[in-house]
Amino acid sequence: MMLLLASALAGHVEESLASWVQESCEAASVEVVYSGLAVQIPADATLVWDGKPCYQTPSLRVTVVQGGVAENRYTIRPRLAITVRVPVARTTVPSGGLVEIEEREVSLFDVRGDPIEGDDALIARTTIEAGEPVTTANARLRPDGRKGETVILFVQSDRLLVEAPGTLQSDATYGEPVRVVNEATRTVVTGVLVGPGRVQIK
Repeated sequence: MMLLLASALAGHVEESLASWVQESCEAASVEVVYSGLAVQIPADATLVWDGKPCYQTPSLRVTVVQGGVAENRYTIRPRLAITVRVPVARTTVPSGGLVEIEEREVSLFDVRGDPIEGDDALIARTTIEAGEPVTTANARLRPDGRKGETVILFVQSDRLLVEAPGTLQSDATYGEPVRVVNEATRTVVTGVLVGPGRVQIK
């Protein structure tokens, strides 16, 4: 539930609603296409908005407050156009390709999944068209180690270091467990990717 006080002059319900939606949805811009509130609002009234506004046609509640007293309550279903600034693909990228991103303002309703931000390399899960929002639904962070990559397995104690060639059985991230084929014994073991091409067996 979200609550926010917003001043409302007569005939400016849309401005009050747009201001609340913009803050609630962390939007770049909001246009109230249709407010859904066809009543006269006193010039000295305050509107208290309530609900989940980050949808194209949300169901919202508004209370008209005058002199600190709630005079009227309405349920409305406005039509909203909301834009947000998110990372988008700079060019079209096939599945498995590296994604180059740039920030752009797009409709909130075109964003599927959670936006991926940061400078880490991204891999496309599916084909991503140029200008399409880059999210957890169509991209993932590039792993530190790729499936099939050759690595060095090692076991280390105070006085002994034993190494053997190995092959990653899946994509891997530094500090996380990963299954690896020990090419010297042709057995599958579990270790931790601790650096480029190095997996520690404990």
